[in-house]
Amino acid sequence: MIGRGTVDDAFRLDRSLGAVVEGRLSRGRFDYHAGVFGPPVGGLPTGGRAFPIYLVRVATSPLGPTPLTQTPILDGVERGRFVIGTHAWATKLERDIPGTDMGHDETWTATVGADVQVLVRKAYVLAEGFVRIDRYDRRYDDGSRVEGTDIFGGAQLQLGIFVWKDLVELQARAGTLTHPDFPPIATSFQGGVAVYPFGNHLRVQAYVAGCTDPVNGDPYACAPLRAGVATQIWF
Repeated sequence: MIGRGTVDDAFRLDRSLGAVVEGRLSRGRFDYHAGVFGPPVGGLPTGGRAFPIYLVRVATSPLGPTPLTQTPILDGVERGRFVIGTHAWATKLERDIPGTDMGHDETWTATVGADVQVLVRKAYVLAEGFVRIDRYDRRYDDGSRVEGTDIFGGAQLQLGIFVWKDLVELQARAGTLTHPDFPPIATSFQGGVAVYPFGNHLRVQAYVAGCTDPVNGDPYACAPLRAGVATQIWF
């Protein structure tokens, strides 16, 4: 599918620089990743101070190793496979907010996710879920203080099936979420046809996508309905 989907985009980390230790154990049946990153490349809010981002992920593939690629079906998965994974990341945002009565804001953010992927020779299903917890401490110029916790969540289901050899794939994705940057409940959907003229190296996709509760003015969140053609190259 084009992109990662609205739910993934809402709960994933943005691009940042850091270091990761990763590996595969038990002949590829167990994967692990652990890393420390700096602030997002896109920058921090006005008055914000950077703190490290800590990330960990583990996954198991009991029936045999599964390629860690965009298209594992095209990488020789001849028999059925399923992958179960979980990940978590946490960081802290601390900022002074000039021009308001809120003098200082500290927010610890932690996101936990889990995913299950089932693959057969010509099809796959991927289910993902996320929970985000924000613990905030807001101190105001008048000396008052407000502490609390906000909890957000989302889930997404994606499937694909090759309908002609290893060249043409039908795809669909749907998800729902609650998130501070979205309306109270947003539901997104995507569908498309992908063509792989050079296997796991080039994808050309025609797609339609939309959101039942769009966010005005944010093309990366949702739009009522849109269509397009996308190309992706990887090696």
